Amino acid sequence: FVRNTANQYGQSPSPVFVTTDAAAPSVAPANLTSTAIGYTSTNLRWQGVDFLKQNGRLLGYSLRYRWAGDTVETVNFTGGGASDTLTGLRFGTVYTIQVAAISTGGTGPYSAAVNVTTRRDAPPQPLLTSNASTTAIQIIMPKIIGQFYLDKYCVTLTRISVSNISDSPAIVATVCSKTTIITFSPVEEDAKYQYYGFVNNTNGDTGKTSSVGFTATTAAPPSIAPDLPTIRGKNTHEITFSWKPVNYLLLN
Repeated sequence: FVRNTANQYGQSPSPVFVTTDAAAPSVAPANLTSTAIGYTSTNLRWQGVDFLKQNGRLLGYSLRYRWAGDTVETVNFTGGGASDTLTGLRFGTVYTIQVAAISTGGTGPYSAAVNVTTRRDAPPQPLLTSNASTTAIQIIMPKIIGQFYLDKYCVTLTRISVSNISDSPAIVATVCSKTTIITFSPVEEDAKYQYYGFVNNTNGDTGKTSSVGFTATTAAPPSIAPDLPTIRGKNTHEITFSWKPVNYLLLN
């Protein structure tokens, strides 16, 4: 501030400039609240520090946050606004957040903490397609994009008939993979199967099960040839042959 000196004879011609020492704000911001909570971010608002309690020129605010088991993180930003967006958070995690004012004299006390839980949704329902051969079935899931922290794609395959003969449904296997293509091999040939899938995320949530799909393996040709035929008879116009049939187990 500026101070002029004066006595009974008048005022000094030159003012005296005096600068007081700055100090950190003496109080913390009030009423810290969280709005618009997302998967990895949240908007924050608070009541700014009163001018007389800033104890210097206000430079901005400091956000301090942590989640259980993690070290404390601090984000400083300039300006006198009483809101900010905190980004880079973990999906489905509880955070403890505080705010403090920063002046030319330093950082003031931090506010009372608020707990904020980022969004945690189960993954969406997948849509499955399949390819089948004689002894293998391949299930394809579309790659799911989004803030879901996916862990594994899972498919359950069940056999429902063999050679067009209905059978009691028998689960072949449930296979989970980091990739979107899951192969079951070997499987029984000339059989019908049904399948469904789901997705897990790293928080242990299981998404909705897909609709049931159906596929079938093909029948393989006989694995051996019949024995050489022998001539059973002949006449002027025709020859009769006979041969030993292929074993039923080798007809495939």
